Amino acid sequence: YLVHWIDLTTSRGQGEYNPTHYIGEYAIPMLFLATWAKDPTMKQRGHMMLDWLFAELAANTLDGVLRGPASRTDEGSVIERWNSLASYFSWLLFGNTPPIGGYGGWGLYFAPLAKNYELPEVIYRIATDRGGDFVQRDRARTRRFWRYSDELSPAVYKTNYLRRDYAVGSTQGIMNDAIQGHAWDVTWAEADPRGKHATMFSLHPMSSERAMQSQFVTYPEPMIKGVTFEGKPSYDSPDKVVGVSYYERVFQDLDTVIALYDLAPGVRFPHINGFFSKDLVNVTEDKSGWIFARGGNAYLAYRPLAPYHWMKYLHRNGGWAKAAEDLGGRLLVSPHLKNGTIVQAASVGEFKDFAAFQAAIRALPLEFKLAPVPTVKMRTLRGKEIAFTYGQAPKVDGKKIDYAKWQLFEGPHLNAAKGSRKLTITQGRLERVLDFNTLTITDRVTP
Repeated sequence: YLVHWIDLTTSRGQGEYNPTHYIGEYAIPMLFLATWAKDPTMKQRGHMMLDWLFAELAANTLDGVLRGPASRTDEGSVIERWNSLASYFSWLLFGNTPPIGGYGGWGLYFAPLAKNYELPEVIYRIATDRGGDFVQRDRARTRRFWRYSDELSPAVYKTNYLRRDYAVGSTQGIMNDAIQGHAWDVTWAEADPRGKHATMFSLHPMSSERAMQSQFVTYPEPMIKGVTFEGKPSYDSPDKVVGVSYYERVFQDLDTVIALYDLAPGVRFPHINGFFSKDLVNVTEDKSGWIFARGGNAYLAYRPLAPYHWMKYLHRNGGWAKAAEDLGGRLLVSPHLKNGTIVQAASVGEFKDFAAFQAAIRALPLEFKLAPVPTVKMRTLRGKEIAFTYGQAPKVDGKKIDYAKWQLFEGPHLNAAKGSRKLTITQGRLERVLDFNTLTITDRVTP
């Protein structure tokens, strides 16, 4: 089983990618394997998979905080991205973020044996030495579908754009996990991330017995009510901020995200929730339809495509806590079946002031319509012409995006061909190659 999972992960991608907590479910067993396996090939696989997992973590963090979409997360770590087990590993291995409370709980199983794993220098530098902006594109898999799908684990196409002041990340909009998926967000850097809700995103709060039946094989009758009493108290709440939907499609180009929604008539919770953090400042509802705000050193422009109203955000943490808490923040609620969200981010230092940023956003050509399906045509702040229609391949500068051509990893730091079982990790002149075909590690310093 272990060999099969490793081969699948290194050829088609991880099924639980960018997990805010569940990275521990993989890193801890791999450390046990690297420490105690008597078979030298299994010991080597454990060591190499630790490099694989932590290279992926390093390339998707900013100041040690995991960024972008997640296969599995919870209410707490989706709004306070720092407060998750992923940050424990960043603290321990990279030293660039504070330790979380209780050291992540599960992290205590890693710590006693951490001396048996030495983090490669190239991975450490990816996490800590950021010379400039970069895009990392990865290919992953959904959770397994046992019903209602012709494909066991459809492909997930993940994009993360990381800058000094913020990060923007997304998938293409796919039901990767029936309960705990997170499709996209914009997060900004905070000097001290503790207690900060440094994120902005929207979602359809889908609650669906069919979705749960597709990925779980228990009896269907207790699925929705049962899951709310088994550690996911927000699942059947219309104001939740965790989850993915059958009816969401997403496209990202650098720091522009477009999320389109075409909800079926009669769907449970027929509305869209947009999360507006307590830590945003200068939130301005402009007559142009854009909502402007600042988070840290990032300017943010949020454009709802249908009418909306505001409501207080009430937090229902994961675990077995049932009572909702007022932690601050608001939800932008748009009760329309055909809907959409556009978010454009930029660094504060790119503009003379907040007013100049707003003027630049208002000047961008933007056309959209919601019927028969949501469609957006716009020019981004980076000068790209985007055309995106729900259910169709997006276009950038007239060229259609072909996800089928995506490799397992593509970026300045991580590169692997689909099906290759071979990952090249690069930072500056340092390079490490993990080859699972030969179970070898090759380190190079390029000229």
